[in-house]
Amino acid sequence: MAPTQFDVGAGIPRPIAWITDLGGEYPPLQCSARYFFKCHRSVPHFFMSNPKEIIIQHLGVAVESIEGALAFWRDALGLELKEIEVVEDQGVRVAMLPIGESRIELLEAAGEETPVGKFLAKRGPGIHHLCVEVDDINAKLSELKARGARLIDERPRIGAGGALVAFVHPSSTGGVLIELTQKGSGE
Repeated sequence: MAPTQFDVGAGIPRPIAWITDLGGEYPPLQCSARYFFKCHRSVPHFFMSNPKEIIIQHLGVAVESIEGALAFWRDALGLELKEIEVVEDQGVRVAMLPIGESRIELLEAAGEETPVGKFLAKRGPGIHHLCVEVDDINAKLSELKARGARLIDERPRIGAGGALVAFVHPSSTGGVLIELTQKGSGE
């Protein structure tokens, strides 16, 4: 039988073998593996203390223009645009597109000095944050603080849809901005 791209000799498929065999022919994966293990060793385990109470509520995607981004998300991908809302205190327009039990939120900055405006200037369009829904946002913030997480918001505030939200700094989450939202708050 001729070897395939998945044969490594020990019967381990190449996509798995690179994790244990960093000396193979895939240098980009070597870097990825080192980065993966470095990050995951340093990511505190406090965030998912009880995963049964936490669900992914939405994914925030920073865009230059909601109308321009809808050409992909609505027109090409087929997601339904539920609504567009302005969150004045954050200086952002938010387009909400349900997808399964969750949704995509397209985030358009109202100005360059807003949080999303600064993100776009530094990183360009792309994933801005991941929002998780918790049963009790105040209790989760207290727990995260007690476990050493760096909080952007120590108390919840009103976000899109009138929901209670608070943000956790990426330095505490392995590089991902996390938004907490309380279950049942808002629309």
